Amino acid sequence: MMVLPFLLLFAGLVAVAGNKRELGMGLWFLSLLVTLGLFAMHATDTLSLQW
Repeated sequence: MMVLPFLLLFAGLVAVAGNKRELGMGLWFLSLLVTLGLFAMHATDTLSLQW
């Protein structure tokens, strides 16, 4: 699941290299949202610590 932001960033870089600036910026923004969503899922999990 963590590979998704990296794939989106790579696709954005390919789009920018292919003179598709708007698509590249959109993919960058989407990867930012995916990263924040994944962080929210992981940061709100309770830790099951046993001492």
